[in-house]
Amino acid sequence: MLRPTPLSRKRAVPRKVHPERVQHGRIKRPITDRNAFETFHMGRLKQLPCCVSKRFVGSDGRGVVVHHLLKAPGKRCRRDHLWTVPLLDELHRNDSKIGVHGLGTEAKFEEHHNLAPGFLVAEAVRLREESLAMRRVG
Repeated sequence: MLRPTPLSRKRAVPRKVHPERVQHGRIKRPITDRNAFETFHMGRLKQLPCCVSKRFVGSDGRGVVVHHLLKAPGKRCRRDHLWTVPLLDELHRNDSKIGVHGLGTEAKFEEHHNLAPGFLVAEAVRLREESLAMRRVG
């Protein structure tokens, strides 16, 4: 028979029960999990060309990635899958001097690429509406 070690000993004091916490037993879906529409929408965006350069492959040989907008009206969380746009990898990365994460903000990105202010938000709304229309029909 093995002797109990200090780590395997029982707790000297039982854990407290917090009556003020809600004990409803249901677990809400984490907002970062994808539902069926978000999975369809993200898959569709990966097949589209970049919304800025209108190309499928960048000069670095890499393809299109999906960028979650940093700031958007009505955005639920950091990685809200409905506020996304397709961007070339070189226009998305941190280490790229022309990328949205390399420049720091989407406003600086739009200014650097001579885009209208709010272009990425408008593009995300347009793409989401197209995905909704396609989902209703098919």
